Amino acid sequence: MQTLHRTSLLTVLIIAGVLVSAPAVPQAGAQAKGRTRDVYVSVTDKSGAVAKDLALTDVSIKEDNQSREVLAIASAAKTPMRIALLVDNSQVTQSLPNELHQALNGFITAIFKTSPDSTMSLATFGDRPTPVQGFTNAAPILVRSVSRIFPMSGAGAYLIDAVIDAAKDLHREPGPRQIIVAFVDESGEEFSNSSRQQALEALRNANASLWIVAMQSTSTNLGSAESRDRSALIDEGVKGSGGATLSLLNRLSLPPKMIELATMLTNQLQVTYGRPEQMIPPKKLEIQLTRKDLKLQAPRWAGQ
Repeated sequence: MQTLHRTSLLTVLIIAGVLVSAPAVPQAGAQAKGRTRDVYVSVTDKSGAVAKDLALTDVSIKEDNQSREVLAIASAAKTPMRIALLVDNSQVTQSLPNELHQALNGFITAIFKTSPDSTMSLATFGDRPTPVQGFTNAAPILVRSVSRIFPMSGAGAYLIDAVIDAAKDLHREPGPRQIIVAFVDESGEEFSNSSRQQALEALRNANASLWIVAMQSTSTNLGSAESRDRSALIDEGVKGSGGATLSLLNRLSLPPKMIELATMLTNQLQVTYGRPEQMIPPKKLEIQLTRKDLKLQAPRWAGQ
């Protein structure tokens, strides 16, 4: 009996040792973590109306030319946004303070009406990038802050520097939907000290999309290297990050354009796709629609 007792005890100790040394089996959620990614896209029909009946088979996705499986498509309305709102208050905006206030207030109201859990910050970039209000989900606070924005006599624009500052702010507190919205009057001269490449890198690091509302005219300023760099940033940054540029030719169009932009943001779709674990993160993202009757705005950077 004593021999049997010792044998049983030894067996128990061996089993216990195996259980302690065995690696923990990950939970199902842990296994999935890092193997999917969400991207936010805008889809419209030929009339410009938002398309809401997208099927999985309507979308194809590749990362660095490798096909990825589309797992889900849903409205992004319930996913909070972090929006850095940048405002041109340089010399050339002196004729439109009333329209600018109306446009900004309309944008703020429209965003929080549909997405109350989103947060927004406010900054100007006439003379230099200047914070006006930090991130908040209180629309009345932002509206009061808008009332303090006025054009600065003799000031030039610093859009590129402002985009970099905003992207760094977003990067410090990552969120699922990082967005930079900027109003700029392109007839004014750009004086930023940073380059568009620095701004593009900051956008990628923050995984932020760039959305521009641009006042255009026959006198659009491309005379300096800085102004040409600004134009290139708007083109490359918007296309690469999955944003959009909304152009207008007169100040009366500014308020409805900002409402249009708010509508685009609050009607984006969230596309979830499979991403295998890999040592080197992908760089290039290709999202296409199989339906020819729809128009897509989607990021081209693969993100983290």
